[in-house]
Amino acid sequence: MFFSVRPLFIATALFLFLGSAALIAADGDTVVVKTLQFSDITKRSGTWLFPPPGRYEKVLMQYTLKCDPATTQDNYPCGEWDYLTYTVLRDSTGEFDSTRRTQVNFIVRGATPDSFPYRASFVNNTVRYRTTTVQRSSEGEYFPIGAGGQNNSAVIRPEGGRVRYIWKATELTAAGMTAGTINGIKLTTSAAAPNVSLFTIRIRATQNATLGKTMQNEDLTTVVRRNISFVEGVNHIPFSTPFMWDGASDLIIDFSCQGAPSIVGISAASAPDGLADDGSRKVFNFTAGDRIDVPGEIGTLINDEITISYWCRGNAAKLPRAHNTLEAYDAQGRRVLNIHAPWDNGTIYWDAGINPADGSGDRIEKNAAADSYEGRWNHWAYTKSKSGVMRIYLNGALFHEGAGMTKKMNGITRFVVGSGNSGSYEGLLDEIQVWNTALDEATIKTWMTRKISDTHPQYPKLIAYYRGELDTDPLIARDETGSGFMAALFGVPTRDRLLLDQMGYMTQTNTARPFATFELGTVSATTTRVDVDVTMEPRRTSVVLYERPVQPRIYRPGAADHPSVPTDTLLVQEAGKLYTYDEAGLKVDSTIVAAETTLRKVLSPYFDPIVDFEIGRYITPYGIGLDLGPNGFRWEYDVTDFAPLLRNNVTLSAGNQQELIDMTFIFIKGTPPRDVKQIDQVYYDRGAMFPAVLAGTSLPPVDVKLNAAAKTFRLKAVTSGHDFSNETNCAEFCPRTHFLSVDGTERFSWLLWKECGDNPVYPQGGTWLIDRTGWCPGAPVDMYEFELTPFATGKSSVSIDYGIKKQAANEAWGRWEVSTQLIGYGDANFQKDAAVVDIISPNNWEYYGRLNPICGEPVIVIQNTGSTDLTTCTIEYSVNGGGKKSFNWTGNLKFLGRDTVVLPEASWPTAEGLSSFAATVVLTGDQYAPNNTRTTQFVMPPAYYNDLQIVLRTNKQAEQQYVWKLKKTTGEVIGSGENLASETTFTYDFDLASGCYDFELVNKEGYGLDFWFLRSQLGTGSLSFKSGGATIKVFEPDFGNKAWMQFTVAPKPTIQTSTDSVKWQLAAPAREEKSFVIRSMTDAPLRVDSLAIFSVRKHFFLVSTSVALPATLAKGDSIVVILAFERPDAGTTSGSIRVYSNDERQSAKQVRLVGTVGTTSVDDNVIDPTSVFVLDVVPHPVADHGTVRLQVYRPELLRDAQIIVRDLVGRQIVAIHRGDLAAGEQRFELPTSIPSGSYRISVESTMVSQTIPLVITR
Repeated sequence: MFFSVRPLFIATALFLFLGSAALIAADGDTVVVKTLQFSDITKRSGTWLFPPPGRYEKVLMQYTLKCDPATTQDNYPCGEWDYLTYTVLRDSTGEFDSTRRTQVNFIVRGATPDSFPYRASFVNNTVRYRTTTVQRSSEGEYFPIGAGGQNNSAVIRPEGGRVRYIWKATELTAAGMTAGTINGIKLTTSAAAPNVSLFTIRIRATQNATLGKTMQNEDLTTVVRRNISFVEGVNHIPFSTPFMWDGASDLIIDFSCQGAPSIVGISAASAPDGLADDGSRKVFNFTAGDRIDVPGEIGTLINDEITISYWCRGNAAKLPRAHNTLEAYDAQGRRVLNIHAPWDNGTIYWDAGINPADGSGDRIEKNAAADSYEGRWNHWAYTKSKSGVMRIYLNGALFHEGAGMTKKMNGITRFVVGSGNSGSYEGLLDEIQVWNTALDEATIKTWMTRKISDTHPQYPKLIAYYRGELDTDPLIARDETGSGFMAALFGVPTRDRLLLDQMGYMTQTNTARPFATFELGTVSATTTRVDVDVTMEPRRTSVVLYERPVQPRIYRPGAADHPSVPTDTLLVQEAGKLYTYDEAGLKVDSTIVAAETTLRKVLSPYFDPIVDFEIGRYITPYGIGLDLGPNGFRWEYDVTDFAPLLRNNVTLSAGNQQELIDMTFIFIKGTPPRDVKQIDQVYYDRGAMFPAVLAGTSLPPVDVKLNAAAKTFRLKAVTSGHDFSNETNCAEFCPRTHFLSVDGTERFSWLLWKECGDNPVYPQGGTWLIDRTGWCPGAPVDMYEFELTPFATGKSSVSIDYGIKKQAANEAWGRWEVSTQLIGYGDANFQKDAAVVDIISPNNWEYYGRLNPICGEPVIVIQNTGSTDLTTCTIEYSVNGGGKKSFNWTGNLKFLGRDTVVLPEASWPTAEGLSSFAATVVLTGDQYAPNNTRTTQFVMPPAYYNDLQIVLRTNKQAEQQYVWKLKKTTGEVIGSGENLASETTFTYDFDLASGCYDFELVNKEGYGLDFWFLRSQLGTGSLSFKSGGATIKVFEPDFGNKAWMQFTVAPKPTIQTSTDSVKWQLAAPAREEKSFVIRSMTDAPLRVDSLAIFSVRKHFFLVSTSVALPATLAKGDSIVVILAFERPDAGTTSGSIRVYSNDERQSAKQVRLVGTVGTTSVDDNVIDPTSVFVLDVVPHPVADHGTVRLQVYRPELLRDAQIIVRDLVGRQIVAIHRGDLAAGEQRFELPTSIPSGSYRISVESTMVSQTIPLVITR
């Protein structure tokens, strides 16, 4: 049995669009295909031109991620969270595999239950109102207000009605009323009106009363609600709830009823400020997937301006929820318009516009109060103007806005109201309007309570209008514009009749205030509860039927006989319990709706030629503070097994919006170890729930037919576990044994668990170093490969079953994402063949950054790519083409077996810069040479002076965590430590001989020296190297499992001058020459680059050097430097000469210059900074950590000095030091927080200042 695990790598499927061809021939034997690139920003899918069918030794997918502010996921250059991403290859040929699908025989509300009982005849819904009748044994005193003369026919109507008026306190008191209890009212009707349904009177007392444009129900006291039979003439209506009037407030009185046999007028007189509903009575009631599909042709009328408005009364029991109140898409299924009103977080989202190149959109959003979308009527309007301003209006007032939103809205092909990809709206919608102009606030406010007519100032711009009043077909919503966009109802939304409490958002002015006589005083009354049922529209349901015979064969998309094409749609009522609700929406009664017919789910299998093959899976890193480098971080996937699908036009999708992506395919022409004959998708399940897997209902056995041309077979499995929040932490943090059975017998098993503390992408912003099931943040998900050949030979098919072994009593949680393919191959193409398949070190590939650079033993990977067992071979290797060495390998590798080989130390270069390493496998009788050699680029590790100091600061619980070791790569241990005391600084000093050294600090728990998640428990520590008093290496404390590096100790270039100062003493002005000598003090070549004199008065001159510069000196070599001093008058001049060399500790060696003419104590020079101090930074440029070094000569001029780093425009980045600077050498660590770039560093005091360039290349 052959088993291997390989790192797999990245992706995610979005929408597809055709990309430009990017086919590049390279070096004759390699073809490079560029697909996604960093410049695509948000594009994550497309179709690209790949090479035609051919034979390739190997196909690699290079996947590179880059942090960049242009990313759109959030406000971080790399996204904050660890997300699953997938690289998916969509094959539509059907040549290698097809996707087994099943077609149901019916769909109801977007789903197919096991059974659906229904009836074709309908039973109405009912709403039960609690009413109160009154029996009176006495009466109060009556006070008539106003007079008759008019009729108000807006209340007592067959379809119901509602009005509202104000009675001023001054009117009431003028009629003789005083503060007290109002117990009834008298109204005069023009005719008898028997059994007026739910006649209701509500009152509110308020100061300076005014009426708005709508009639809401808040703060009103219901004093009458019951069925009343009116007689012609005066009708005394006792209150069931007396109303206390304070004698000073105005009264707002609201009259309404649910219905009446006919229109009957109430005697009235003209009065200002009256309000009546406008007679609209039908609304759309949405629930459980109901939607209105507006014809896609509406998109031809929408471009750069839009207004969408509606009245809504959301179901308070079900909102807020994740849903789409409205959504519109383009032909590729990408969102162009969207309204979440609200999302489950109570936020209103308004999306309008799309960039057709990458699918990105414009959005504004704002959190809303609950009463603005549920429990009462509210008017919402959403606009976008061609100037790029998006606005949201609530009840005619601006709610939120955003500017700079210039993406157009053209290309819409689907427009849906009430539901969308995220879920369905719950509640009532009315007056649904779409305009292809951005209405202004005043117009919206003026018209929101009125039916739209041709008097509207923008009436020609109204392109769709749905209000349900005139609809007759239960499956069609009538468009009340001239556009003719009759919309289809699915689900279906019920056209409900408004109840009396729901009336009043569509209004009109009514000045016929009823003539009312108020009854005031103490009365005796008895009340009785009476329940009244109001009949409502039945809840209809559309059932889509799929009754065409289905055969188990491939159906091409778009075929007329495709199983997914509906055969009929029924409009029925679901059988079962039908509830009666009270006016508050609570269940109060029920009845049984008997079924006439029952549909039972039938699943008919068929096959789709479109197959999504996952060729890589990746988990994005925790991106806060992460930098993946200027060129990004690259992973490589071996996708050779999918080479037959990577040809001609290839459709791919990858990644998400957390990072920028570059995805390149490398086709290496040649002969593979075996040719692919079969590619079958066994499992592709992104939601295999743990309990279902254990029960066998998820990931059930799959029968796979074996291709007769295939002789050998392999299974490939990629699995990752997700979700936890339970006692077992499954499936994300629980190691579990997974297995594959073949024909009922378990053949392969593996522990799905991944070590995260060695991740090369570190440190990250989150819990990156905690191990997980098959994945780590910022890393590919592992691929497991199993040689199936021994269990498939001689068979025409095999049954594959994926399972997970239960290891805890409660395994009722967690989700497994499983991708498994069966690959069939021909026979091995070679009997004898060996390959070098990887060079782990030396290698400058960032993926191997934790294992490089090296100065010790190279590590490579060889593979047996021949059918004969590999037992011996020779590995030849060299650096920069010279110093070839060889190593005789012995072992026993089966076909495709691999071995990681540690080679004896190479002949490493001493020169700086990029080098190359080549490794070749030499096998007697090797039948295929192109795979024998592999080459990498690398740089050598740093070379240090012999004096090394290790400074380690431990954190808490160090005894259990840390072990360190310093050794020569030849094996000699120089120093080590364990059982270290907690929160202690350890300093280890070494005088090292020349050679290559290996240092490691291991945290046995995997938590590094600092891990934010456990900082409160463990504290923090640090690790650094010092040499010559300067810090030369600071290790990242959040390193996970191990901090490691190799370095060399070798003679370093060291400069010496024969003197530290050159002095002249002249009696009178003259020119005099003097000299000093530069020498090399070690075996390392000293490169003297240049000399420079610093003096304000220009009295010193460089005459000559005995060797032309630049010059390289061997140990003992020297350069004689001749200087001249010439001053025209008496006085003293000071200055310096700097010797620039490759001495890391003295890159600018300074020699002081002092010249005096005459006998004087006067120094009349402007102060020369170099006579006060010498400033430099080592090493420079700074690649990791740097030291600011000062040699101070005149500390009296450096009182209260500052050391400051500024950018190139002079802005301060950081102040390293403030205060006096003492004489002698001063050293300051350069903060590691300064990012890469060019800067200036200066020393400043009130007397002197100096600035030098600073370059940081991290």
